Amino acid sequence: LWSKICIGTRIKDYWDLTWNEDYMVISQKSLESLSDEELYDYANRRFLAPYDKELTREQLLERVNDYFTFLGAEFVENGKAPNILITSAYCLGYYNDPAYLVEDIAELEKDDFEHLASWPKDAFLRRLEFENGPLRDQVEAHTVKLLDERKAAVEAAKPKEEVKA
Repeated sequence: LWSKICIGTRIKDYWDLTWNEDYMVISQKSLESLSDEELYDYANRRFLAPYDKELTREQLLERVNDYFTFLGAEFVENGKAPNILITSAYCLGYYNDPAYLVEDIAELEKDDFEHLASWPKDAFLRRLEFENGPLRDQVEAHTVKLLDERKAAVEAAKPKEEVKA
């Protein structure tokens, strides 16, 4: 039961299928015969080339050949695959490769926790900011509606006085 629903089994199955394809590509030396699109797709399935990087064919071939080197000589000779965790770390390392960053390095110096600035504020101050912020008119209309409902409920609960004529 657990082997059917466990994510570890799914990851293992994914890499087993990938390594089967790798074995065929390496043993048949069919890497050079792939079109540019097929090569990009092949590299992307191994997490070596994200589509948003728009790599050239030479860069793709370099990454795939480095991946084949990583798999090792025993991969083809004896069918010995590397550790799945190490393989995943190796392949996913390309997603944050600093050589492909397009952002400014100054972005790394900014505060990562700006969104947490309001957490330590007093609840009263947060309420004041909310009531006086861009939703002020809606808050005021809602508050008036609640006060009117409360007043109507109090008046409905009062006993009716008899009118003497």
